[in-house]
Amino acid sequence: MSAHLRAARLTRIRQAYGYKAVLANLRTDPMLRNSGYLALSTATMGLLGFLFWLLNARLFGASRIGEATSLISATSLISYVSLLGFNSTFIRFLPTADDRSAQINAGLTLCAGAALVVATGYVLGLPMLAPKLDFIRQNPWYAIGFVVLSACAAGNLLTDSVFIALREARYNLLVDGIIQGGTKLGLPALLVGLGAFGIFASAGIAAGLAVAASLYFMRRAFGHRLSPVVRMSVVRHVLSFSAATYISSLFNLFPLLLIPLIVLDRDGAQTPATILWLSSSRTCSIRWRTP
Repeated sequence: MSAHLRAARLTRIRQAYGYKAVLANLRTDPMLRNSGYLALSTATMGLLGFLFWLLNARLFGASRIGEATSLISATSLISYVSLLGFNSTFIRFLPTADDRSAQINAGLTLCAGAALVVATGYVLGLPMLAPKLDFIRQNPWYAIGFVVLSACAAGNLLTDSVFIALREARYNLLVDGIIQGGTKLGLPALLVGLGAFGIFASAGIAAGLAVAASLYFMRRAFGHRLSPVVRMSVVRHVLSFSAATYISSLFNLFPLLLIPLIVLDRDGAQTPATILWLSSSRTCSIRWRTP
């Protein structure tokens, strides 16, 4: 049903039966119901994200916040680069796919592999790309953690698209809004000894837990079984659409995600910091100046 016809239908129901009938229609209409869940998920993540940065501002110094901002922004950039267009592809093809599990497994496997490669390349290139973050490369555990948690962040973005495509956005609210947001808020105090990496790890571990929860709910709701298998027939079927949406999304996101890295490299972590947290196209920002 088109948006125009849907609006006309709601208008007729409201005129005939009042707002109780409208609310009843909202509960039974899959599109409107899922839109509501996505709105609640966005609001929940925004609130918990604000509290997350507010807590970090009290636990860490401005320089650590600046470094963590750049790490999280780099992970966001790596995540979106690693999606390979499968986030839009799932929404377009998954509802009518003959074998949903094969399509999901192909997307998750390719996305995870791309994230691991891109994140490793970023770590190795830190002396040139972001010298002030080179402490990540110099510590093997930090380097491994950055690569793995970047892959988790990419996987979380992709599993969000699965729930949206199959009209089960209630799981986005549960996974992103509650599980991920709550976990992220509780970790900084435990990881304060790690400095900037502790802030980054709080967000990354929360994303990893969200991926695990998503896989559980996907198996429970859709019978999906995770398997690192890529069927080339599935890839060929969606290749042109994935490539087109992938390229267009990169042009849209690169300027936003590169800003914190450029600011840190040019002015240093002690300058006025801009905190950007991007998750599933949702951005929360906090600005402050050091004394």
